[in-house]
Amino acid sequence: MKNILFTVLLICTAFFLLPIYCSNSKSDGECTNGDCDDGKGTFIWENGNKYEGEWEDGKINGSGTYTWPNGEKYVGEWKDDKKNGKGKYSWPNGKSYDGEWKYDLMEGTGKMIWKDRTYEGEWKNSKMNGKGTMILNNGDKYIGEWKENKKDGKGVQTFANGEKYDGGWKAGQKNGQGMYSWPSKAEYTGEWKNDVMDGKGVYKWPNGKIDRGTWKDGKYME
Repeated sequence: MKNILFTVLLICTAFFLLPIYCSNSKSDGECTNGDCDDGKGTFIWENGNKYEGEWEDGKINGSGTYTWPNGEKYVGEWKDDKKNGKGKYSWPNGKSYDGEWKYDLMEGTGKMIWKDRTYEGEWKNSKMNGKGTMILNNGDKYIGEWKENKKDGKGVQTFANGEKYDGGWKAGQKNGQGMYSWPSKAEYTGEWKNDVMDGKGVYKWPNGKIDRGTWKDGKYME
């Protein structure tokens, strides 16, 4: 029984699920205003959760606002008690997601804002998946492909200090073919593995010297 309760708790506390599914049936609250079956109405649960908006067949359907006592808030479209369509979810710490939803998951295109960075692009299963752009407050920027919240595929990373990488990525690290350039005019074009130069490549020095050969763990092997 303890294992079952622990599993339920984990599900209920997942950030992409609404507390409406955690002991929030309509029997645990009351409709305080309007029509909470077919129309517009306000429903307040005993735990303090509150929904104001459209209803159909006794379920949240259409447009409406759902708020939690901890300060979280969702404003947008619904289907059968689930976030579905376009909507904005905000957290008390300033984090927010504004975009498309499908059956309570961030799915489609949307913009997520954190305190130190912003991502705008494609989502799947509430994770960054597909093409998107992430900009850090320090000026660093990545434009390219993502998989499971990590850079994966082809992408361009530019840094506030003037450095730039254009090439392949895997699980958040530089992998495959890619070119890295420095403000000093130095440049490496070749193979990468686990975020370092590894394989065959060409390194051009600022003074015009060129090294062609093999790199291993970031070191030139000649």
